[in-house]
Amino acid sequence: MFLALPALVVVLATGLYQVSEAGYELGDFWISGALTIVLVLGVMLGAYFIPEDRRLQAMVERDIAASGSGEAAISAEYRRRVHIESAAGTFADLLVIAAVYLMVTKPGL
Repeated sequence: MFLALPALVVVLATGLYQVSEAGYELGDFWISGALTIVLVLGVMLGAYFIPEDRRLQAMVERDIAASGSGEAAISAEYRRRVHIESAAGTFADLLVIAAVYLMVTKPGL
């Protein structure tokens, strides 16, 4: 939350600045596609990743506290939800790769 959201805002702001300075149009496919990806990543971050990380933190703290002084027994529910979040993270990574591809190759120019 303290790193990803500000970084996303910086990427968006600098991208818009570069578009205006280079004389490109926001309607160009490669620019509008990359901006759409940035917005989707922002929604994923705010609507899923940040709240889910908070829920997972509470779950693992509960599991550790319930384990007492012995070895921590992490619940199957926690492991399942971490697996789902990992899959969502992989999807987000693919979106970043797609945005980089669009910005580097500039299809349609």
